[in-house]
Amino acid sequence: MSVKRHDVRGLVIALLVGVSSACSPASTDRTPLPRAIQAVAANFPAVPGGQSSTPAPPTAGSGDVAAAPVDARHEPCGSASRLLSSGSGEQRATDDDRVLLDYVTFARSGRVLDSSARHGEPIDESVRNLAPGLGCVVKRMSVGEARRVWLPATLTPLDREGPRTVAPVDLTIDVTLRKLIQAPQRPAEYAAPPRTAQRTATGLYFKALHRGTGQTHPAANSRVTIYHSGWTDRGELFESSVFAGHPASYLTYELPRGLSEGIQLMRVGDKARFWLPARLAYAEAHRSAPKGPVVFDVELLAID
Repeated sequence: MSVKRHDVRGLVIALLVGVSSACSPASTDRTPLPRAIQAVAANFPAVPGGQSSTPAPPTAGSGDVAAAPVDARHEPCGSASRLLSSGSGEQRATDDDRVLLDYVTFARSGRVLDSSARHGEPIDESVRNLAPGLGCVVKRMSVGEARRVWLPATLTPLDREGPRTVAPVDLTIDVTLRKLIQAPQRPAEYAAPPRTAQRTATGLYFKALHRGTGQTHPAANSRVTIYHSGWTDRGELFESSVFAGHPASYLTYELPRGLSEGIQLMRVGDKARFWLPARLAYAEAHRSAPKGPVVFDVELLAID
């Protein structure tokens, strides 16, 4: 396997991010997990240096890159870590929260494979989607905190596109938590609609959360501006425009069938919750989209 230089960023992201984010019309594409991910570290080319406005996480030399020292904390998720520098604040991340992470990735020989500083931007990902062994560490970190994390080869996820062709490798990552963005609150009735929910002829369930002052409804081809968040029937957040800090804009027919139907029931200013059965959600979407029923919270801000 040969790795071109322009592939380095995507491969390092794949090492840090163990699972691709769910993809839907309202989500941002993520770099997919490449085939034979376990071969990446062994085949990395040298990455050219360069100035960047993004500072690299603090490091403590390469003396303990090869193996965790005796004073390292052995994490319940199978990795080990030790503190490089302290952060501040009491807030801690949950699985659904989004984090911005600066990183330096090392081979166990001490060779630097890549870093966020070389690309001028941190990794932006939900904690749930971080690589096995990394997420549990990040959930204990405060903003500004930096830790060195030893990820054993045994935590390398199986290649979802085929069998392994190269033995997995051990990695060491210096990671700094730059920012923590809290996820929207999960609905209590994420698994199934309550008895108070209304049902349409297609099987969509909905419940009004707030009535706005608008007078007109969107049409099937209207452009709408919305805040929205979606959860699976297991309560896992897979989608949210809240993380972007601004609403999203779509043509109504671009959205999943059940969500499109539900938004056409709303007026500007309304907030509503929609329970979509699988056939009205992502039944025909590609494999990274959530399977089964989903629930959405939506606020309709404008109809263009």
